[in-house]
Amino acid sequence: MQEPEKSLPTIRIMLGDDLQTIQRQSTYRFPRTNLGRIDIIAADKPFIFDYTRAPCDFSLPPGRSFGAAMNDLHAVSIMVSPQLRYISLDEAMGLIHDLDRLLQAKQWKISKRYAATKQIQDRFRNPQVDTDLTMRFEDLTCGDDKIYLEIARHWRKGESLTQLTGRDSDLFVVTVKIENDRVQEQYRGW
Repeated sequence: MQEPEKSLPTIRIMLGDDLQTIQRQSTYRFPRTNLGRIDIIAADKPFIFDYTRAPCDFSLPPGRSFGAAMNDLHAVSIMVSPQLRYISLDEAMGLIHDLDRLLQAKQWKISKRYAATKQIQDRFRNPQVDTDLTMRFEDLTCGDDKIYLEIARHWRKGESLTQLTGRDSDLFVVTVKIENDRVQEQYRGW
């Protein structure tokens, strides 16, 4: 059951933000605040993710998995999965297309498309392909920021988690990765 968006805490961040800025503008409370020079902040409870760099800002559907690599207490890369549970391949493809439309409406431009929807579906449906398969759908850019949209299969139909949850399909995660070479160069962490 999906929780109402308005009751979920928000993670408001852009690459280059320092930890104090992230904490000040977010309502999600990160349990770890005493970070080393190279570290990570993470979320594992439901949240809303807002990327705040104008004019490339956007808000994702509710998610449950978030991680930001922190160098010198500044965010240098972000990984977020905008879903509250594992989803089927059809749901994952629908989510990828929704994210693509959302990002393009917010000034993000496709820089590379890796495969057509049918190619991705055929690859995941091929019984000869490893269970732990990740495929990149496309890359987008806005200014110096880059987004990589990926789909990963974590469990096949009939494996332990799918049986425990009563699901009758493979289980997938969609990931949005955000990076910026200039920010990574500025905050190296060493």
